[in-house]
This record gives sequence, structure tokens and C-alpha cells, in this order.
Amino acid sequence: LTGALSRMASDNTLQVTMNLQILPQMNRYLEAHYELTGFEFLHVHDTNGADLASFGNALPARDHTGFCDRLSITVASIESGFFLVKTVPVVQNDRTIGYLCGAVDLRKKEFGDYLAHTLRSTPFVRWQGKTIVLGQHAGRTIIPESSGQGMLSYVDDQREYKGMTSQMEIGQDQLDIGVLIAMVEREEGRDQFIRSMIALMSVIALVVFFALRFHYLRRVVSKELLAE
Repeated sequence: LTGALSRMASDNTLQVTMNLQILPQMNRYLEAHYELTGFEFLHVHDTNGADLASFGNALPARDHTGFCDRLSITVASIESGFFLVKTVPVVQNDRTIGYLCGAVDLRKKEFGDYLAHTLRSTPFVRWQGKTIVLGQHAGRTIIPESSGQGMLSYVDDQREYKGMTSQMEIGQDQLDIGVLIAMVEREEGRDQFIRSMIALMSVIALVVFFALRFHYLRRVVSKELLAE
């Protein structure tokens, strides 16, 4: 989020359009980056706080104020999503000419599914007493209550779960980020590892067998050639 916004803020195209206030071109610029980066919204305002351009509809216009006026990452939780919002200054010739604000939605299914697949677990976040499960298991997974960072475990009617949480400072807010792993996933991983090792050992044994057989045949041929 920070890296993408910083690259956009240092783009000459955005700087020139903001300096000259060419609003149609600025909107086209935001639209292009909105589609490329997966942001939920992009918003530009000048140093006086006046709106210049916006693209995306995740946050209503009235909600931009209060989130986009902070230069740190902010958490925004409203009915339409759970957002990380970040604002960076747009600087031209060492002069701040305005601010670029963008957000990503942590509850977006594609984002949650990617995390869940990569971590082979169920990711979740906690903020201001709310627990939000990300990805395909959202709405079906119960996360036991715990505070702060550390390990957690519990057993439901079907399986055992292990998990861990870690605290992250988001501006003046505190966000707990965690993962929950069903033990069946660990067992499947262990079984897959064992099967892989068996397959590897089988391949090694096969290679050794053919190497020894080749060596034996060479010796037989050598003896026959010498006898001949």
C-alpha cells in the first residue's frame, strides 16, 4: 500500500496534473492505477484540503474526510468493508502540492483467499473488539477470544485448531493480526512430506540400482572383451 502510493505520488504525470489542476486527466490517471493496483479507492486533495479527484466507490465521499487527512496508515471499518487507508504527500521541486490517499479492503475475497492459500491457514484481524475472518472461511469460522499476541488453541465438534496473533500499530490504533490452523492441515502436510520422502528415496534407490547394474555389466563386458 505504502510503496504503490509513493510510486504514484512521485510520478511526473500526477505532479503536473495536480500543479495545473487538469482534473479530467487526473481522473483518468487515478482510474488507470485503480484498475492496475487493486485499490478500493484513490483520492487526491490539495494542501488546503479541497477535493481534486477521486476514483472508486468503496468509501462514500463524506468518509474521505477523517481518513485521508492523516499521513499514517489508518484503519477504516464501515459497512461496505474493512480498509487500510494511507495518505502520502505529492511533492514537486521540494514543494508539497497536495496529497494522494488510497485504501485496500482486507475483507476482499481475492485478498483473503490469497493469504489463506499462501499461509495454508485462516487469517483474521481484530480491531476495537471486532474479529474479522478473511478469505473463503469468513462467516463459517469461529475465532476464540484472546488479547495481545501469543498462541491460542481450541477444539470444536469436529477438529482441533491452533493459532497465533501478533499486534501491529496502525497510526494511533492497534490491530491484532492472526492465523488459525486446523490440525488436519498439519497432518495432511506431514503425510504429504512423508509421501514425498518415500518417493524421493524410491527414486534414489532406483538410480543406485541402475548405477550398480551398469557397473556390473561393464565389468562383464570388459572380461568378455579381454577373453576374446
